[in-house]
Formats: sequence, structure tokens, C-alpha cells
Amino acid sequence: MRLSIIILLLANLLSSCGTGADIELSISEYRKWLTSSENGLRKHKKGKLIDVSASFLPSDLLTYRELNASLAAYSGEMLDSIKTRYDNTLNFTIELSAKQVGENLLWYGLTDYTSYQARIHKLNFNIENFISLKIMDATYYPVLSHFEGYNELSNKLIFHIAFAPTKVSLELPGTTVRLTFDDPYWRTGVNHFSFKKEDFDNIPELVIE
Repeated sequence: MRLSIIILLLANLLSSCGTGADIELSISEYRKWLTSSENGLRKHKKGKLIDVSASFLPSDLLTYRELNASLAAYSGEMLDSIKTRYDNTLNFTIELSAKQVGENLLWYGLTDYTSYQARIHKLNFNIENFISLKIMDATYYPVLSHFEGYNELSNKLIFHIAFAPTKVSLELPGTTVRLTFDDPYWRTGVNHFSFKKEDFDNIPELVIE
């Protein structure tokens, strides 16, 4: 009898803990949660000269950014419409960070302006040539992409990419999403970043006010 009571108490305790998806967070708390390595949404690979990292961007965060960029008031209907648009894609960032101060990544390995212009063109208009997503046996290429350019203060290059995989591919339990950055210029090789679909499902809700 005593053992049954203990088991029942433990079951109630576990059920009351909930998952990340049951939690509501403010924007500051939400950002901290997303960047915590324990939650599986940010991956990092260290190199000798350049580090490469990848992050998953939830639809709540992208919705907040879009609404926050607009000074106009918004309705609940507008909020839902924007969030639904982002819900239909998987969004990521890939960052390259130079360890050596003053190492401009856009000029890495270059000596002339013609080569520099060709690189800028490729980074802006041919991202699908070196960034892709794989789910099970299917490979996807970006449907939307944006090269943010070089940030001199943070010493980084940042790519924003969005994919539109089939919903069926994401519904199977234990699904792994593999983001690949096949480095075209900086000699970091082929970088694979694996994310678990269950970590996407476990993201808390962002309170947008």
C-alpha cells in the first residue's frame, strides 16, 4: 500500500512538471532559453581560425521581430497570420566568427577587388549552392535566404535561411533534421548540424504583448 502511494505521488509530480512547450516566457527569458545548449537549438563547431555555429529560429521569435520592427499597432488576427506564415517553414541562422581580431571574413584569402565582388555575389544570390537541409532521405534547399554581411564589431558573417519541408517528413517520431554548410571559402570543410524535431516541439511559448 505504501509503495503504491509513493508511485502515485511520483507520477503526479512528473506530470505537473510539464514540458518546455507548456511554459510561457517573456522575450528576455525566451532568448536565454533558446541559446542554452541544454535545449538543443544552437550548435557550435570550433575551428583553428574560424568557428561555425547554427541556430534554429522558432516562429514565435520571427513573429516578434517582424511586429517589433513595425511601429504600427497590430491586431490578434495580424499576429496569427504572421505566425502561421513562419510556421510553414523551418528557419535557421548560420554564423561564421573569426577568432583573429581584424580578420575581415569577406576578404579572407582574397587580394583583388574583382574576386571580392564575385564572392559577394555568390553569398547573396547562390546560397543554395552551399547550404541545405536533410530530413530522412529528402534534401531541401532554401526557399528564402538572406546574407546579412560582415559585422565588424562582432567579427561575424551571418546567413538567414528558410526551408519548406513536407509536413509528413516532420511527423514521424524521432525525426532528425540535419543542416549542412558546405564552406565555399573559409576552409572549415563540410559542417553538419543535427537538430531533433522533439526539441522544436518542446520550445516554450513567447508572450507577445
